[in-house]
Amino acid sequence: MFKIALVGPTGVGKTSVLAAMFNELEEELNQIGCEFTPIGVTKRNLIERRSELESLGKGQKSVLTGNVAIMGTAGSRQFDFELRIPVKGFWKQNLLIFPIRITDLPGAWYQGGDRGVEADKILTDSNCSFWVVDATALMENISEGKETGDFHDIINDPETIYNAYQRAFQDKYDDHTIVLVLVRSESYVQKYGKLYQKKVGWFEYCCKKCLPLLINDRTKNLYDKLNLGYAQLLWQLFGQTKGLSAFACHVETVGNLFFYDFDLNQGKPQAQFRRGTKSYTPKNGGLPLRIAIKQILEQAQNEIDQNTGIIGRIFGGLWGSSEMKAIKNVLLYITQRLQEDKYVSFDPERNGFV
Repeated sequence: MFKIALVGPTGVGKTSVLAAMFNELEEELNQIGCEFTPIGVTKRNLIERRSELESLGKGQKSVLTGNVAIMGTAGSRQFDFELRIPVKGFWKQNLLIFPIRITDLPGAWYQGGDRGVEADKILTDSNCSFWVVDATALMENISEGKETGDFHDIINDPETIYNAYQRAFQDKYDDHTIVLVLVRSESYVQKYGKLYQKKVGWFEYCCKKCLPLLINDRTKNLYDKLNLGYAQLLWQLFGQTKGLSAFACHVETVGNLFFYDFDLNQGKPQAQFRRGTKSYTPKNGGLPLRIAIKQILEQAQNEIDQNTGIIGRIFGGLWGSSEMKAIKNVLLYITQRLQEDKYVSFDPERNGFV
């Protein structure tokens, strides 16, 4: 079983990411004859969460206050899937089945205690982890002399999450892939996202519409800030752990909510959002799982190649070669999609995402 840990503090949007990933990938893989199938109660839970995301993209209020993400869970929750790839044999069609388990852990568990030990073990045992980051906290309200937003340390709590990785990787001997997933990123990747912010109105847009800040793809600025907030932490992990790789991507879980301002609720910052002109339009939801599935299929390909032997490679009609062909076809599709996607990889020699 391929194990994925969902990592991040409480309220950062981990469950929202999970719902977005499932919805996009299920449709995508069905189009090429594969199945990405939820097991047990997983489908029901994710459909409920998708409905919550859809409701955030609708309504009469132009400004949403409070927590606009799916409410977090008090306990850990496992979401089980199977990636099913059809294999055409001599007499009948068979299936290659790859079980995938995603464990969504409450952010409070990383604070220590018995739950912290359990969270560390889950992270140690995982093949891959999705480290979820709130883009609004990273990007907004930057005081003079600071590199990231004033609320970044409070909302994203990068040091606590880094310490969890550091503890977990002390006893880890297998390869591991970290995918940093930037959520609530609509304002920083869409052309006109800035228009919905409090500080930029329509008059300013009409007068300065040629400014690159308003009309160009602003993704680079987002990843520049991600480097400032996380590159040094990842570089330290790379120095401690062999077989580590890291990527980063942005996911628009709703698609039409744009940052407006921060509100302090009992001293705690909560982002406010404006609705855009469109309704529920999520984007890039399947990207983190594509990265994980690529890893799964490459491992399977290597195992089949090792077990087939020289004779199996010579005679192309053998069963092992049929499996290999089926895996290669899906791997080719996933790789091509990833080439079209907007994501970056971490280069420890350059100490940043490139």
